[in-house]
Amino acid sequence: HNPKYICIRFRIQSFLSLSPLIQGTLHKNIFRSRLNPITPAVMFTGQKKTSVLAASSDGDDPTASTVSISKPTIIICPGNGCTNIKRSNWYGHLQEELERKGIPCVCENFPDPNKARREKWIPFIHSLAERCESGEKNVILVGHSSGAQATLRYAEQYSIKAAVLVSATYSDLGDRNERESGYYPQKISTDGGDKEVNMYNFEAMKGNCPLWYQFHSNNDPFIPLNEAERIRDGLGLKEIDGHYCMLPGRSHFFEPFSELTDLLEALYQNY
Repeated sequence: HNPKYICIRFRIQSFLSLSPLIQGTLHKNIFRSRLNPITPAVMFTGQKKTSVLAASSDGDDPTASTVSISKPTIIICPGNGCTNIKRSNWYGHLQEELERKGIPCVCENFPDPNKARREKWIPFIHSLAERCESGEKNVILVGHSSGAQATLRYAEQYSIKAAVLVSATYSDLGDRNERESGYYPQKISTDGGDKEVNMYNFEAMKGNCPLWYQFHSNNDPFIPLNEAERIRDGLGLKEIDGHYCMLPGRSHFFEPFSELTDLLEALYQNY
């Protein structure tokens, strides 16, 4: 893959005020020669589509086709409170858009949806990755809100191809439920004074995941911009190359947004 061309294409499509005709012309004339065509990762046998998750050993269908291992699978990690992930926010819509383009995407209900505890979500994400026919390390995590926190902590432990954070925060913002989820750094009092524990290991994250992208908005009602910027700085992301994307007026990203779909398509094409 070539991150340079991913960033250039993404920034032109996402941020420049160009008409659709001009955008289409730029994409055709400048980028088509540099981006590989999409290779459908989910093949068909008649009218039957194979799941992007591998079947259990006792339930394999010998007639089912398989996912190309050369391309990654995208896993959506939702925010908390989503008891039906496909009907929550943009998750189901994104899965449909990606699969329509031939891009494999996992969008499954997470356990413990209201508290979104780290001790439950990290093993669950790993179980999803292990079942992907593309291979457990050959995945792209897309994490929104609590799912972004889980994505950060997952990458401390496991290797992945890329990660996209949407509405990520650095701290628990004084919220008890968030604090109990186990994702956030904490200060504890000791005889020697205050001590910070459960700190982010950004170096491990960057070592396990070579490509990071982050979306945030200036009017997020839950997470101030400076919280997102602390994550940005920890990962060493920069707006100039498209890895950090502050999109004004998008609130907490409750609705589908084309910038995310465009980015994921570009990432997929370049593997």
